[in-house]
Amino acid sequence: MLPPIVLALAGASVNLFTGSGQIKDLATLSNDLGVIESESVYIIDGLQRTNAIKMTAEELAGEPQALTEFLARMLRIEFWIDASFGAIAYRMLLLNAGQRPMSMKHQIEVLSSRLGQSLQGIAGIDIFSTGDSRRRANPGQFQLAKLSQAFQAWLQGKPNIDVRNVVMEELLAEGAIETLGSTLDDQVQGDQHDGFRKLVAWIVAVDMELGRDNLAFFGNETVLQGLSAAVGGAERHEKIASRVWPALDDLLHKCQAGNAREVLDVDLYDALRKSFDVSKINVGSATRELVNGAFQELFFSGGVRSMRECWEFAASRVV
Repeated sequence: MLPPIVLALAGASVNLFTGSGQIKDLATLSNDLGVIESESVYIIDGLQRTNAIKMTAEELAGEPQALTEFLARMLRIEFWIDASFGAIAYRMLLLNAGQRPMSMKHQIEVLSSRLGQSLQGIAGIDIFSTGDSRRRANPGQFQLAKLSQAFQAWLQGKPNIDVRNVVMEELLAEGAIETLGSTLDDQVQGDQHDGFRKLVAWIVAVDMELGRDNLAFFGNETVLQGLSAAVGGAERHEKIASRVWPALDDLLHKCQAGNAREVLDVDLYDALRKSFDVSKINVGSATRELVNGAFQELFFSGGVRSMRECWEFAASRVV
């Protein structure tokens, strides 16, 4: 018998209990799971096995008896119900880390396809999916593609990486597992406690304070990636992990109490970004490094330094 194929539900719910509070029997649960659309299911582990089964069934399409016998074979399926996005991502990367049937980039693309569903419940967020022709016109609006890139940066803890480097990919996969694992608390249930979701909620809150006149700041994917990488990297840094969220919360409170553009010193950020010599450096990479460095410095200082000081320090280190 094949090893189990591990599935998880996304965007669909199944009640595990009867009206009297008893756990439903397997037949009832199977019926409940059988009506769920395929779009609401992740394949966490067993993608290659699933493809092999599908290909075999297609090859037997002209042999009804053989196809019937093949499809009648027993197959063990594991369903994870009501697991948070972070927990699913952690388990998926962990299950695949040893055998490496897919590249890390491919694994993250699969996870990102479900990312929007996990983030939809954040207050004030409006996510534009692939193919949506709308443009960012109000705070809280983000393209799913940009959030997916930010998720990858958060997992890796690095603003710029070379995904073609096999050794680097191995190290990043280990780091991604560590990042997800460190943000999961077995004592707490629900997506609201996933590390990346918490970061996006913070971004939306600050974006709201910046208002429509400052849409360009968080509308820039390099800002999202640089910030996400700084948070992801710092959250698994033993000496500064405890400083990350007090610093971010304090920054949000200052934005709410005053002028968010001035608190973040967006003007200095813009000036520094525009000062990069395009003939010598890649502006996108340099901007990600700038944002990443500024927030790293904010965390290192425990939120004591102003964003002006953080931008100036980061700019001095961008080559």
